[in-house]
Amino acid sequence: MSCWTHLIFEAYCSWSFSKDKYVRYVEILRDEKGNWIPDGKGWYKTRTLPKKLNPHYNPKLKRPNWCKRKNKKLVPKPNCYYTNCPFLMMSEVTKKEYLTMMKAWEILEKKQSKTI
Repeated sequence: MSCWTHLIFEAYCSWSFSKDKYVRYVEILRDEKGNWIPDGKGWYKTRTLPKKLNPHYNPKLKRPNWCKRKNKKLVPKPNCYYTNCPFLMMSEVTKKEYLTMMKAWEILEKKQSKTI
């Protein structure tokens, strides 16, 4: 038997952007230099583009029943991976994110060792 280890990935649920047949995109407006134009309220000026066919839409894919009942916020969980959910997306983390996660684990480990 060989060793095993933890791998750090970011996981996303793609159901929210693949459930609709048509989607509406929003464009952030830019000035002549390519800078985003602020609207004075802490946001940027935008304009809504016409509806387009969603390239990620697949009518054959359905959200799993356990997810409908227990995962209202669409946060990726181990069940997503174990059941091969078609909406689970994973990507590599950046070095900065990796170091942040490792520091958090070290702090958690120290806290747990103090309580024992």
